Amino acid sequence: MSLNIDVAAQKKFVELSAKALSGDLAAKTQQGLMLLKGEGGERNVELARQYYLEAAEAGYSVAQYNLGSLYLNGLGVERDYSPVSYTHLTLPTNREV
Repeated sequence: MSLNIDVAAQKKFVELSAKALSGDLAAKTQQGLMLLKGEGGERNVELARQYYLEAAEAGYSVAQYNLGSLYLNGLGVERDYSPVSYTHLTLPTNREV
């Protein structure tokens, strides 16, 4: 069985890694999205959640929204409709999109 590897997506993920390590929360969030979709490698919902959580805790609202969506839809976590799970579900501001 051969794997269909998207070299461009892998390269993008590596580039985002360098930015994320330097504190770029948008890059960390984009990496989470790529992991969630399986772009540039194997799909890893748990690691995507971790990347979203790190950026969300730093105050990045796009990551907060994405993290809330994981809980709302039960992706990689137990579905949670409690008000606590909605604390991350905020709308991103225009400057963060």
